[in-house]
Amino acid sequence: MISLISKQSSLIDFPVTSKLTSVVVARPTEVIIESGVAVISFQGQHPTDWTRDSLSFPVGKATPQTHFLKGIASGSPASIWTDPPQLTIQLFQHLEPVTLSVFAQGSNSAGPVISTGNATGNVPGLATVTTGNIPAIGCAVDAATVGYSTQAGRPVVTFALAVFGVFTFLLRVAYTVHIVLGEPGIVSGGGGVITEER
Repeated sequence: MISLISKQSSLIDFPVTSKLTSVVVARPTEVIIESGVAVISFQGQHPTDWTRDSLSFPVGKATPQTHFLKGIASGSPASIWTDPPQLTIQLFQHLEPVTLSVFAQGSNSAGPVISTGNATGNVPGLATVTTGNIPAIGCAVDAATVGYSTQAGRPVVTFALAVFGVFTFLLRVAYTVHIVLGEPGIVSGGGGVITEER
C-alpha cells in the first residue's frame, strides 16, 4: 500500500477574463498549473512480478464542483531505492587433512641417500563464494488523471503506480497538473467581433 508522506508544490494561477459578443461558450476564468514532488513509500510485494497501486491527493485550490471544467496531469518516478541481498564471500571454509607420499633422493660423503615415507598435514579447503542473485527491479507511472472530489472540495490527481520485485522502493513522484476552472453558466451574444482581454 502506498502512503503519501508529504508533498511540496508550487502553484501558478492564470486568471482569464473574456468579452464575448457573438458565440455561445462557457466562460473560463482560471488556469491553474501545479508542479511538485510527492514523497511516498511504495515497496514491491511480488518477487517476480509487478505490484500495482494508486496514489491520490488534492491539487489546486478549493473550488465548487460547478467551476471545475477539466484537468490533465503527468508524473514520473523521481527517486527509487533498491535493497539487494547481501553478498557473502568465504575464502576458506575449513581445513582438510591430507596425507602425502614423500620421496627424497640425494647424496652425502658416504654415497647416495634415498628416503621414502608419508607425511600428514592440514591444508585449506576449496574457496567458496556465496552470493545472492542481483534482483530485477523496475518502477513506472502508468497513468495520471485529474477529477473532482466532493469529499475534498477540490480537484484531486490520481497516479497509477507500479514497482517490480520485492527489493524496489519508489520514494518520490514528480508531477505537473493543469486545471481549468470556469464560472457556471454560459454567455451568448448576437453578432460582431470576439475580443478577449487577458
